[in-house]
Amino acid sequence: MNFIKRKKSREIILQVIYSWKILKSKNIYCKIKETQSLLKNFNKNSVDFTFIINLVKGIIKHKKYINLIIKKYTYKKVRYLGKIEKIILSIAIYEFKKNKNTPYKVIINESIELTKKFCNVNSYKLINSIINTIYISEYKINHDK
Repeated sequence: MNFIKRKKSREIILQVIYSWKILKSKNIYCKIKETQSLLKNFNKNSVDFTFIINLVKGIIKHKKYINLIIKKYTYKKVRYLGKIEKIILSIAIYEFKKNKNTPYKVIINESIELTKKFCNVNSYKLINSIINTIYISEYKINHDK
């Protein structure tokens, strides 16, 4: 597993999902096709194509579940979250749920790094707090086994 490839892949996932939210794209088939065509612009050695496609499909498929988790843990803070922060939370939640091989500390750290790169200067503190709470409350038992 190449962590540099995964880091760049998470950035692409964030950008793809953000563009869909801005365009309000509803058609899942089109979303997958758009992702695949976008990936043609990247060198196979710089990103993990399988990881990107699997996460994008998973986030789309489990959108309702992910949104419920976000609402559950951000009910007081939701007004402070922008689209990008919600997408970063979605990526982390899906990774906690499905990528048991990725250490939770890596998922949390990558989420913080994405937030620092794409969001408000202090947003990473809020995202860190929310993601830690979600992990401890929802996934810690399953991950530690």
